[in-house]
Amino acid sequence: MDSRKNIVMSPEYDVFICHRGPDTKHNVVSVLRGMLRCIGITCFVDYQMDMGIDVKSGISAAIQNSKVFIIIMSPQFASSTWCLEEVVQIISNPDPKVIPVFYDVHQNKPYDLSQHKGRNDGKIDNWCKVLEVACSFDGFDYNNEDTLQWERLVEIVARVGYFLKLPNIISNPGAKMPSSGNCVDYDVFICHWRPDTQRNVVSVLRGMLLSRGSIPFVVGYGSEEGERQLDSEIINAIENSRVHVIILSPGFGSCKRCLQEVVHIMNIQNSPCTSDTRRKPKVLPIFYNVRPSDVRYQGSKTAFYLNKVERSTDEDRKSWAVALKGLSMFKGLEYETGKTFQWERLCDIVKLTKGSATEVMNDGSECETLYKEEINEVLKELESQDAVEDVLLVGIYGYQKTNFSYLLVETVGRNFDRIYRLTNVMKKVCPQDGVSRIIQEMCSNLIQVQPGTSNDARNELLFEK
Repeated sequence: MDSRKNIVMSPEYDVFICHRGPDTKHNVVSVLRGMLRCIGITCFVDYQMDMGIDVKSGISAAIQNSKVFIIIMSPQFASSTWCLEEVVQIISNPDPKVIPVFYDVHQNKPYDLSQHKGRNDGKIDNWCKVLEVACSFDGFDYNNEDTLQWERLVEIVARVGYFLKLPNIISNPGAKMPSSGNCVDYDVFICHWRPDTQRNVVSVLRGMLLSRGSIPFVVGYGSEEGERQLDSEIINAIENSRVHVIILSPGFGSCKRCLQEVVHIMNIQNSPCTSDTRRKPKVLPIFYNVRPSDVRYQGSKTAFYLNKVERSTDEDRKSWAVALKGLSMFKGLEYETGKTFQWERLCDIVKLTKGSATEVMNDGSECETLYKEEINEVLKELESQDAVEDVLLVGIYGYQKTNFSYLLVETVGRNFDRIYRLTNVMKKVCPQDGVSRIIQEMCSNLIQVQPGTSNDARNELLFEK
């Protein structure tokens, strides 16, 4: 039998992420993979392997065909012989490009391999040596107690870009934020309890929204000050936001400011001034490691038992209870950290907020009044799609076609990083090289090409969402 028939060609990857699944696959690995893929960088993680693939040989082939290796050294990383053997193969590569991430472990001596006592001593010695080599590479500390997830992962992605000769592939999203104190219309107000969610899920959600052109408001983001009180800036942000995302975590029910924010949000929903549901801010509750029924009924054995809130009055607790019950009746999303893949769930949230924030409102202008229904039909069609990565609008004509096309492109374009508007097509294609010039112009507008970008990466950058 010809043995070559059994050979399966392994695809090439830009990045191989070595990690212990139970520690990091649902959070940091999920987000890191999503960020890399969004900028056209191919990435291997073992939990995304196809069914029926031999796991050991598949991982070995992926390591052999990867250019950069990110090793997430989590507390239980060295308890996995799979992880240790992956590091052995990575370090055995000639001149490997390695990025170690010390995830809640110390760089100098992250592991004690005495837990592997009884195994082959030579193998344990080899594991110790390759771990020492891996730790000697320039890496990143990651402490869950004080690291902002999005910002640290942006740094890691930038290092990947440096190795792949793709510098400055992610801009600083914070630069897009309006200066503090300015009264602006925010797209999303993120209501949360900082100790539970700001450094992880809120950090990434904020970064994703900013990278897609939305302006979020997050109370005290990145600040090390004590718990902030409800003030005029927060109230203005609530009142001037198009979407209210409330992340109901276990500690949320003990925070007076968070509860007061919910009261203010629900008062807006119940106000007679916003009886038109199309004009009300959209409300999206996220049940983060809590059950909707806990929020609704606030039982004595739940995290939302309001009697334990310090310095609260009966009147306070009554208003909070009513607001929480009303909020729990809104259709939301459940988020269980041990089972939910962070990037995928946050993509769902971003999609919902973008769809709500860009809903066309009738502000009295002739064009928006005339075409409001048509534009809303387009938006609804986009929202109904599972993953819309590019949109082509063709054949807009009729009365006020110029105004309508600009309004439609402006509205739909908010969901995408780049847009290209092509007009007067017949005039432009008449010259001999007309078609090729149009294609070249379109690509130069849509694709931000960095030196060394592969053809596959160029294609994935088109109308990147």
